Amino acid sequence: MKSFLAHSLTSEFHKALGQFLNYRVALKVKEPHRTLFLAVLAKVYRNFFV
Repeated sequence: MKSFLAHSLTSEFHKALGQFLNYRVALKVKEPHRTLFLAVLAKVYRNFFV
């Protein structure tokens, strides 16, 4: 779960997105049947993604 605690929400988003994309590539190779999710707190979702 990503918490987005740094001062820059944009910077935290880019960091989380980069990690997500890296894991997604690795899972496609190792375990292609799995689904990857990016979990964030509801407050973060409401304040940043909506």
